[in-house]
Amino acid sequence: MGISSNAEPNIMLLLISISWILGGAFYAKLRERRFIITKKKLSYSVVSGILVFLIVNCLMLELVHGQASIVIPIANMSFVFALLISITLKMELLTFKKCCAVCFAIISVILLAKV
Repeated sequence: MGISSNAEPNIMLLLISISWILGGAFYAKLRERRFIITKKKLSYSVVSGILVFLIVNCLMLELVHGQASIVIPIANMSFVFALLISITLKMELLTFKKCCAVCFAIISVILLAKV
């Protein structure tokens, strides 16, 4: 909506990035009761940050060339790639519920893109 109203995309990306950093720190403090930066957390943060940057940047570029009703659902499928990466890195297990959720998400994006 901001880009459609001629907002500066780079400023929006900066503000979104700051909110992700603050939200992540708040979540870590709330969830773990402490906020200690380790090598593992730092590497995970760098990978996550790069992925989020690429996703948001691609989304902003695609909104210039495509319809929001198609571009946004496809861009929001990034969680599927995050799940695949976390399974590959053995950070979480693939369960039946997760498989069902991913399948339903993919089907919904396909249906949205065909409208």
